[in-house]
Amino acid sequence: MKEYTIYRSPEGKAKILTFYDEQLSKLNFDYEDLIIETRFGSTHLITAGPKDGHPMILFHGGNSLNPFDLKSFISLADKYRIYAPDTIGHPGKSAEVRLSPKNYSYGEWAIDILDSLGLDKSIIIHLLAKGLFHFIKAFKLFGIACLRSQLPLNNPAPAIRQCKF
Repeated sequence: MKEYTIYRSPEGKAKILTFYDEQLSKLNFDYEDLIIETRFGSTHLITAGPKDGHPMILFHGGNSLNPFDLKSFISLADKYRIYAPDTIGHPGKSAEVRLSPKNYSYGEWAIDILDSLGLDKSIIIHLLAKGLFHFIKAFKLFGIACLRSQLPLNNPAPAIRQCKF
């Protein structure tokens, strides 16, 4: 039985992952890799910043590589503990499982991440406005309160929420 993949070829996957690592190394900051399990499969996270810093979750845009979006926020790593998961089913190091954008799957995946990290309160940044709707719907469904938050960012486009669980 053929294993499912989001890539067209093993060579294509290898090139993307090599490019991912090259871009991450160009950011020139200290980070750790973390793998957590969710109901949809394993999720790779890049973590940076002080372990006792206020947690910030950065969900990168669809079909983008985490290092590209992380580059805009890395200056906050001196104050915040940044958790940047590779979106499941998209290019990166997480499971190659496609989730439906038509239901709560991405929100449930995000909640699994937050639960695994054991966070009571964090700043959540999602760079894909269309997907944010499903995150917030799922958060409300599970009783997670979210308030708008302001951060000193160069790009005002990301949707930023402060969430209390």
